[in-house]
Amino acid sequence: MKKSKNSSSIDIAKKMFKLKPVLLISFLLGISVFFLLGYYIGRTPVMSEELSEKTIQKEFLDDLRLAGLFRPLPLEVNDIVATIVKIEKNSILIQPKENETINPLGTTFPDGLSITIDSNTKLLLAQEKDQKLFTEEYNAFVEERRKLIQKGESSRDIKMPEPYIYKEIAQKDFNLQDTIRVITKKNFLNNDKYFTAERFILMNDVPNFY
Repeated sequence: MKKSKNSSSIDIAKKMFKLKPVLLISFLLGISVFFLLGYYIGRTPVMSEELSEKTIQKEFLDDLRLAGLFRPLPLEVNDIVATIVKIEKNSILIQPKENETINPLGTTFPDGLSITIDSNTKLLLAQEKDQKLFTEEYNAFVEERRKLIQKGESSRDIKMPEPYIYKEIAQKDFNLQDTIRVITKKNFLNNDKYFTAERFILMNDVPNFY
């Protein structure tokens, strides 16, 4: 039985909330990587404190992005998916999962990020929303956008419905190796290791989230 166009749109909308793992490097990308890496090795005979291995990797990836072989990094990232590697009293150490947009080849972020949990941080458990309810919300969202566009008005302020519901939990409900979403006001691309979470969301109950 074929899926309707509306059903396909809903599936796409749900997938927009799930970060996809990094794609396997194609044969063409492999060749490009080989020659570009040779170029960097050739132009950098001596490693110094100012020119670290990470600096070379970053320049290397920047060139790949300029060549169109990787997506360019966004200017700001405030929402990432990660694995919990250490839990302390007022903070949680996480390792961002590799992703083609925000963590290509694992070089965008440092080895770990310390996320502070304070009195303003919301600790949540995400669960999939009832399919019928999400379909109704999504159809209403599409219709509202359509009406605004027909009027020549902006639809940017209309928020797409999420396919999840959230339940408040406590820090004791988090465990090592849990998959979580971390949302902060601070830009994760600022090369800082310390952040305060606005929302810390446990994603273990969402099938195939990552």
